[in-house]
Amino acid sequence: MAMSFLVYPAYPMILFLSYSDRMKIGLAVLASLLSWGVFGGGFYLAGREGYDWLKGRKMR
Repeated sequence: MAMSFLVYPAYPMILFLSYSDRMKIGLAVLASLLSWGVFGGGFYLAGREGYDWLKGRKMR
């Protein structure tokens, strides 16, 4: 799950690429989907124990 946060530094870098605005938006969406996909995979691999742990955490 923690690896899904490694995508976030890519967002500012996308702004400086020499692609069209449409392509930059597509890359940002793709990076977001990648991040959520990795997070979901980690959540799945954590299983019931991981779910119970996450559910038991208090929001601040």
